[in-house]
Parts: sequence; C-alpha cells; structure tokens
Amino acid sequence: MEIKIKFFAMHREAAGRREEVLAMSPPATLKDLVNALEQRYPTLKRLRESTIYCVNQRVVRGDVELKEGDEVALFPPVGGG
Repeated sequence: MEIKIKFFAMHREAAGRREEVLAMSPPATLKDLVNALEQRYPTLKRLRESTIYCVNQRVVRGDVELKEGDEVALFPPVGGG
C-alpha cells in the first residue's frame, strides 16, 4: 500500500524534502512507518520524542493502523507566546 508523507520544519530539513510516497506492506502501523522513515533518514531519530504525528489531518499515536492512501504528516512541537 502507498502512504503519502509530508515533512514540516525540522523534519523537512532532516529528510531533505517536503513530501514523498512510501510503499508499506499491510498491515502497517504508524510506528512501522516511523521506523522505516528513520532507516531512510537517520536524522529523524533525534526528533522522534518531540514529533507530532497526524494521519489524515488528525493527531494520532504510534499504534494506529495505516490504510492505502493515508496521508501522514510529521510536525515539530507547537509553541506559543
């Protein structure tokens, strides 16, 4: 199945791109996807603890199962003042 990934801010810099499509074997979870991305872009490992993950524009945790055509976005923590 194909999953579209969007990288924002630090994640975009770590991956060197804004987005990509990654093929995953079902069943796959967000955690599986994150592990695959960290193998491809090792710099993402240092951002893992502070990353906000969204699947189809909803904030989720690592145990969510992904489906064909899902869009996953990686965001840095949001701060405000």
